[in-house]
Parts: sequence; structure tokens; C-alpha cells
Amino acid sequence: CAAFFYLILTLLATYLVLIYLSMAFSSLFIGDYIMSIFRKEPKNNGLFISMLVGVILVTILCHIPFLGALFGFIIVSFGMGSLVYYIWNLKQAPASVEG
Repeated sequence: CAAFFYLILTLLATYLVLIYLSMAFSSLFIGDYIMSIFRKEPKNNGLFISMLVGVILVTILCHIPFLGALFGFIIVSFGMGSLVYYIWNLKQAPASVEG
């Protein structure tokens, strides 16, 4: 019975970490998309600025009354899907050997 309790705690901790990572993926994507709209020439401003813009925007969207929960659900779902897609592509890519 104690092993079942530890399994539940482990799964809960994994779920919370995945939610945090999915918010980070979504924030990075949204920030990079917003930064690409306002760029005049295609230059790389770095991931830090894109992540900062994305986190600010996601935080503002999630604090809107009545719609914040819906935005939060959409953002987490998008981030979780992109995380699964990224891992799936890593598994499917053939191992290239440089020589």
C-alpha cells in the first residue's frame, strides 16, 4: 500500500514538472512569434528576450477574469503537445554519424 502512495506522489510531481515545462515551451513560442512580428530584418535577438516577452504575455493572459482559465488550459495544452511532438521527433530521427 505504501508503494502505491509513492507511485502517486511520483506521478503527481512528474505532472507538475510537465505543466511547468509546457508553460515554458508555450511562452518561448509566443514570445518568439511576437518578436518576429516586430522585427524589421530577420536577426536573432536571443531566447532570453523572446522568453521574457512570452512569460509576460502568458501571465497577463492567465490573469484575465473568467477567460484566464481557458487561456491557461489552451496554453498548457499547446505546450504539452509541442513537448510530446519534440520528443516524438527525437525518437523518430535516424541517428546520424558524422565522420
